[in-house]
Amino acid sequence: METCKFLQGCTFFNDPSVQSFQALFDQLKADYCCGHFEDCARYQIASRLGQEQVPSTMLPTQLQWAEMILRRYTDQSSNKPH
Repeated sequence: METCKFLQGCTFFNDPSVQSFQALFDQLKADYCCGHFEDCARYQIASRLGQEQVPSTMLPTQLQWAEMILRRYTDQSSNKPH
């Protein structure tokens, strides 16, 4: 199964302060990082805007937030003078 190319640098999954939630994180990694990463809100932003644009607190399941960020970026891009 293919693994998300952003996993190594993902601030969400590599934050040492979340060790108490390891079981939850392991399940999220299994669900989103290993095979279904296109469904991950973090992946959607990272693949279109770059990893530095992904909010560090964003969960993989927060697709509405990701859509809002992507829409805002698209709106800003379309309003720039050509």
